[in-house]
Amino acid sequence: MVNMKDKVKELNAAVYSKEVRWFFTEKPVAVELWFNTYESFVETSEERTDYYLVMHPHDNISYKLREGKTEIKMRLGEAIPSHFPNNHAGKTDGWVKWSMALKKKIDSPDMLYDAGEKTFIALLKKRKLITFDVLPDGTATIVRSDHTSVESCQVEFTSLQYNDKIWFSFGFEATGSRSLIERNFDAVTQAVLGEIDKMVLEEKDSYGYPAFLALLKP
Repeated sequence: MVNMKDKVKELNAAVYSKEVRWFFTEKPVAVELWFNTYESFVETSEERTDYYLVMHPHDNISYKLREGKTEIKMRLGEAIPSHFPNNHAGKTDGWVKWSMALKKKIDSPDMLYDAGEKTFIALLKKRKLITFDVLPDGTATIVRSDHTSVESCQVEFTSLQYNDKIWFSFGFEATGSRSLIERNFDAVTQAVLGEIDKMVLEEKDSYGYPAFLALLKP
């Protein structure tokens, strides 16, 4: 028998994160080389299409539909300019996310909503992920995705296709106990970006998905 209290808790569960992300019109070869160095730990996803509700000019919230789930994501406060090893720079921000599974497998918005074709932006994605656990002493260690702990940070390299144009994204998403998310983020960004020295990541290329979507024309 389903415990309704547990069901309500599941539906209302919020995931908090701290993130930084960069977008590129050309493949960042130095980033790809870093992932190749740890190839045995890379989790490569199948291609999937994420549908984002057009919400421009709001760059602090997003709503998407993918693989039978809906996701609402909201930025907490303003993005903060940040500096990292090897002169890398970006904008970091905190987010809170709610995800819920639909009762039926829904593959596109027109199966769920009476909406025009320009209401959603369809992004074809293929991702590479490496997951780090952050130990109690603050040490970051690479783990396989099925062995991750609560205190962790994912490093993501994604190709994004919209119509006939391809973009690339590189980012970090730290999660865990709210009091330790910042520690998790710092431990992994310091470790990874300390190893990427064949290019410099710039603040002008750093923003969240809502701002990126505003650059696209549905």
